[in-house]
Amino acid sequence: MKIIRICFCVAVAIVVIMVVVFAVRNDRSYGEMHNGIKTRIESFFDSLPFDSFFKESFHNYLRATSRAHFNEVTFLTDGRLMSDTQKKRVFFYERADEILNMYEYLQETGTPFLYVRIPNKLQDNSVLPIAFSNNTFIESADYLVSILEDNGVDVLDLYVEMHRDGVDFYSAYFNGDHHWTAETSLWAFGKIGEFVNREYGYNLSEKTWDPQQHDFITFEQAFLGEESESVYALNNYENITFVVPKFTTAHDVFELTEENYMGHLVSGSFTDVFTPMVKNEYAERILYHEFNVMQWYRSFNRYINPEASEKKKILFIADSMGWPLGPQFAVGFETVDNFYLVPRANYRVWSAIDKYDYDLVVFALSDGVLAYEDSDLFVEDRVFLGRPWD
Repeated sequence: MKIIRICFCVAVAIVVIMVVVFAVRNDRSYGEMHNGIKTRIESFFDSLPFDSFFKESFHNYLRATSRAHFNEVTFLTDGRLMSDTQKKRVFFYERADEILNMYEYLQETGTPFLYVRIPNKLQDNSVLPIAFSNNTFIESADYLVSILEDNGVDVLDLYVEMHRDGVDFYSAYFNGDHHWTAETSLWAFGKIGEFVNREYGYNLSEKTWDPQQHDFITFEQAFLGEESESVYALNNYENITFVVPKFTTAHDVFELTEENYMGHLVSGSFTDVFTPMVKNEYAERILYHEFNVMQWYRSFNRYINPEASEKKKILFIADSMGWPLGPQFAVGFETVDNFYLVPRANYRVWSAIDKYDYDLVVFALSDGVLAYEDSDLFVEDRVFLGRPWD
């Protein structure tokens, strides 16, 4: 087995040398060189022998040679990974206009609108490799917040709140995935709850975000994040924790599939509906979207909880950072319509706004969307909402 592995490595090395020589002679980039090598090697096999071994070896090679960026992932100096296309950011002002258009449309009906900024895992640029230390992730999101505030939008800036509360950015997010943990999401819901109670006169119960009123169920070394997979850090498994209320809740979930149709999906307790995974004593592999159950996490759903302290109807719009937040909204509010931003499908939200007479619309967008999304056409952008009259 060892001889076979050595022979295979030698063969790979020969191909690498050939491709590198060709690349240098033809002024090819590092990325093109890598893709050329990868494609050439894979063409020899139906399935690559020792695939996991070589992928992990390649990740170790990247670390050993201090490569700062590979496969749209930046290697932070504190050992974490961060998604980053390294491309020019596009559609910044168009995205701001989409949010402002929704705000202005809701103003006509007197519906409060709250924009929530969800920061990514950068507390500041100090953990970036020197070559990328001029990154503008944070500044761009700051600028979007200022544009919205200058136009009268209510904004809850969780980047500011994390600094104010001394939240540790390192542990607030997964090391090998761009999402935050469920514990951080519970903290964030508390900030949202405090804001709506203070600014809109709501009566959300503090127990809905009190850590003492929740169980924290951890699966050790059961989560392998998207960034880890992208750079072949296949041993970079992390703990993943589910947050479950200790108090009684009763939920019904419906799919809002058409303008006049609601399909019932499931009923039960918070655990039954949102975190059935915690019923298992052991899980070898857990995916991030299991914070909000795979069968409906990419849809438009209504959560009804008669046990909620606040008898309001909320529209919650978010990217994937909202997957653990949606169920937390469903604990605090009686009716929550949970809308996941999906390119080319966001027009569905307008008929819901016209039909359901919401008491509040919360639009939560992560800095990661502003920094990472880079569609060629704005109509395919994550934040393209269309217009209610289209």
